[in-house]
Amino acid sequence: MPNANSGVPEFPFELSGFANGGAILWTVFALFVALYIIVSAVLVYHWNRYGLGSRTIFFAQAVFFVVSIFLFAGTIISILAL
Repeated sequence: MPNANSGVPEFPFELSGFANGGAILWTVFALFVALYIIVSAVLVYHWNRYGLGSRTIFFAQAVFFVVSIFLFAGTIISILAL
């Protein structure tokens, strides 16, 4: 239901368990980071092994990691903001 004052929908459940960084959110984030590291290692291996030093592969790696940095930063800031 939207809040009468802001027009923004409210959460249908209590968020007090997530206050001050919430251990659940940090645990889910840590699991995601672990999965990300594994997937990234596989991607980098394949890019380096089968990319044959292509400039396109270098560009793909750069885009992948730059976008990842921004997404991780946004996630961390969002968790801290709770």
